Amino acid sequence: MNENLRDSLLSYTDKVISADICYLTVDDGGGEGVIIYKDNKPLVNMGNCGYLGLEHEAKVKEASINAINKHGLHLSSSRAYISSELYQSLEEKLTKIFSRPVVLAQSTHLIHMAVLPLLISRKDLIISDQQVHRSVQFVIEYLTGQGVKNKHILHSRLDQLTNLLDKNKGSYSKIWYFADGIYSMFGDRAPNHQLLELLNNYEQLHIYFDDAHGMSCFGDKGQGWSLSGCLKNHPRVYVATSLRKGFGAEGAVFTCQDEKTCKLIRLMGGPIVFGGPISNGGLGAGTVCADIHLSNELVTFQDKLNKNVQHCQALLEQYGLPVYSDPLTPIFFVGVGDPDNGVRLSRKIMERGFYCNVAMFPVVPKRHTGLRFTLTARHTPSQISEFTAVLNEVLNSDSET
Repeated sequence: MNENLRDSLLSYTDKVISADICYLTVDDGGGEGVIIYKDNKPLVNMGNCGYLGLEHEAKVKEASINAINKHGLHLSSSRAYISSELYQSLEEKLTKIFSRPVVLAQSTHLIHMAVLPLLISRKDLIISDQQVHRSVQFVIEYLTGQGVKNKHILHSRLDQLTNLLDKNKGSYSKIWYFADGIYSMFGDRAPNHQLLELLNNYEQLHIYFDDAHGMSCFGDKGQGWSLSGCLKNHPRVYVATSLRKGFGAEGAVFTCQDEKTCKLIRLMGGPIVFGGPISNGGLGAGTVCADIHLSNELVTFQDKLNKNVQHCQALLEQYGLPVYSDPLTPIFFVGVGDPDNGVRLSRKIMERGFYCNVAMFPVVPKRHTGLRFTLTARHTPSQISEFTAVLNEVLNSDSET
């Protein structure tokens, strides 16, 4: 890493740590993800990515406990040798959820590390969205070090993507576009219909999504944003997604239309094969979460979340706050500009009984700092109303000083 960049990042990190708004240790027991305690003071947690709140369902917790009681904490072995029968049970259910082959892994980061070097060669070109998740960017850096060419486009600028496809379609075997299904900072959705048009027009185009924030929130079985609509059955769409957010369990999934590709990754994806097992508690919880996804019960949780999102968006519009996020996802971003503003305002909000994230450099540009908060199905309308009122008061009082 560049020394000046490293020093700059350390400076920003020191700033948020000294303000006591990041890298916090809290007591989250008994609050179902909504109430946390910092120094024995309750805070309404507006930074939780457990969007459907399934991790707090009694039957999910019971399944996790039962799996631990039966199998122990984990089976400490590489899957190349042996793995718990819980893996097979969960993978079978995930295959039904996605209606395509799957590979179960420990995290999305390990999926990227295992999958991308197997799929991409020096005959290929990578085109990466400016805001694709950092875990994907990390592997891109590795691939470029191995001689794979990489080009960037500004966020969701499909005109730039089209220009690069036109210029390079005759020079590479495959052209890979790396994007998020739901982007983690601004909560905006990938433009699936326009991407489908590009897939139809450019046979070399392949799309790799990190859809960790879309999983469970979208789709009739919670397949996520990337696979919930027109791209669902496309053979050149590849998806990595998390089971730790909306899904409510542990681990991650890679899925594509080609069973041979999944078999290759299952057998040869080193970081997955040798990266240690998912805990038995996580696998046990995952099987029940999968059952919820395969039942009509999922719609109940999705509806609760969507009503909370609509309620919050209406209040933000009523207050006229500078919202830059997608109105249909549970990730909200209110712009505050200067990083120092973000630190100060986040601290004021904590003093009023709410915790939200400050989003600042390097995850967003230096002058595009914002207050990022997330909603779950377990938030109450009154908590959302009170939080947006506090947000409005804090922002307006700051603008008057």
